Amino acid sequence: MTRKVLWFFLAVLIVSRSQVGKALADWIANHGGAPYSLADLEGVEHRLEDRLLELEERVEDTERVLQRQRRSAGLPPID
Repeated sequence: MTRKVLWFFLAVLIVSRSQVGKALADWIANHGGAPYSLADLEGVEHRLEDRLLELEERVEDTERVLQRQRRSAGLPPID
């Protein structure tokens, strides 16, 4: 559970630094006053989903590499 929360916050941090995150921050700062259409928001949602899936894949790949390195070094695996 703790690892998932950590990765969630890491993903939020990365997204918040992206153009999509900045657009969402502007939208929130304007209290929804900006003229965004439903299609615009759906596009943002799809880009966020794609980015999160990409990040999940990268994390899984990194975990696999680290586990292989630990095994080759004779260390026990991490949960």
